[in-house]
Amino acid sequence: MAKYGPDNVLVLVSGIDLGIDLFEAPLQTSAILEETQTFGDTWVEQTPTGVKSGTLTVRGFLDDTNDRSNEALVTGLTTQDRVVVATVEGNTQGQTAIAMKSTQQNVAREANRSELHKLSADFVAQGIMDEDALIVQTHVADSGAGVMSDGSLDNAGASSEGGRVYIQATALTLGGYTNMQIKLQESSDDGVGDAWADVTGATSTAITTVPASEVLTIAAGTTIERYTRALLVLNGSGSGESITALVALARD
Repeated sequence: MAKYGPDNVLVLVSGIDLGIDLFEAPLQTSAILEETQTFGDTWVEQTPTGVKSGTLTVRGFLDDTNDRSNEALVTGLTTQDRVVVATVEGNTQGQTAIAMKSTQQNVAREANRSELHKLSADFVAQGIMDEDALIVQTHVADSGAGVMSDGSLDNAGASSEGGRVYIQATALTLGGYTNMQIKLQESSDDGVGDAWADVTGATSTAITTVPASEVLTIAAGTTIERYTRALLVLNGSGSGESITALVALARD
């Protein structure tokens, strides 16, 4: 079993790398309970309703530079469906990430006469919070059309109930290209005999600016083969292009 520390934390919110400003980021999954004691009981009883909720609380330093904490947490407060991908296991292919589509519930500004100003906020999952999404493409700079830098990920087996693809793009240089897209591809044998093919429903919308983020839903009942990889598509023509993006896959 490995131990992890601050260097292993990555927190991306709506295409902004919040980790560079944060010092606390607890992620929590909760079961909703109902009190079920009846007349004559002398102790409270709690019974799970079968419904769960997920939250992310962040606290860090206030920085009003573009694409830093102030923009992410203050100017983005009214934005619905905020995409969150966070990991405490490192920015490494195959590591587990916690991912969700969320609503930011609040933001608090903390001022102190002897400390730097702080910001804190809470994000609440809208629907499922995927606790076992796997990083297919790490959050690093990539260029050139084709397979992205991390190559393929072995899941050790196929799955058959669809899932969700989380994409976070934090930096972009189009270099003259009209836009970029990211696709998830699959193969049963890493392309040896089964040619790589696009996963149905797992192609991003056109990325023309950052910050950008998206959740792609792969329909229930869809088989996702054992091996997956991220493919970068360049539309138009140009040179000197670059994109920094993370791709994570949650299988059902």
